[in-house]
Amino acid sequence: MLQKSQQKQHKLRHKLQFLTVLVSLTILVSSIYFPAKTYAQEDKEKNKEIVESFLAKAYDQKDPKNAVKEFISEDFISSFTIDEVELEEMLTEIQQGIPDLQRTSEPAVANEDGNFVVVFSQWNSSSGDGETAELFEVQNGKIVEHSMVGKYSEELKMKFKEFQSKNNDTSTDHS
Repeated sequence: MLQKSQQKQHKLRHKLQFLTVLVSLTILVSSIYFPAKTYAQEDKEKNKEIVESFLAKAYDQKDPKNAVKEFISEDFISSFTIDEVELEEMLTEIQQGIPDLQRTSEPAVANEDGNFVVVFSQWNSSSGDGETAELFEVQNGKIVEHSMVGKYSEELKMKFKEFQSKNNDTSTDHS
């Protein structure tokens, strides 16, 4: 049993290393082909703090409403094709559906310009476990874009599919 668990952890480490390389390459290519203004080191640190504060407020403090209000731009877009209103709803549903969800993260990493921030997180709950690599774009002190890749246990995948199907069935116009 212990050996199987160690093998699983070993595989997850390799996958996380692959995701690290993939995200790093994405950031590098984005910086080359879509250059943004150069941020001072303090702006780079500020943007990492914005992302870490958003995640802490949304998940650790279980306050998605104020996290979205404080840190998310009105022009927010996500790989989930949701806007800031739907983001708040999704975060609230996750909190209610998996109340014991716990997040631990590596310190945020920013590209040279500071506008792209990456966070690697591990998720644990009685519904299952997972790992994610999240890419945030920060402009003018707000998160404007989010993309994520992740690996989840089967139990957690089922929970997320429940949320997704519920959101697809009850979509409303937020204009």
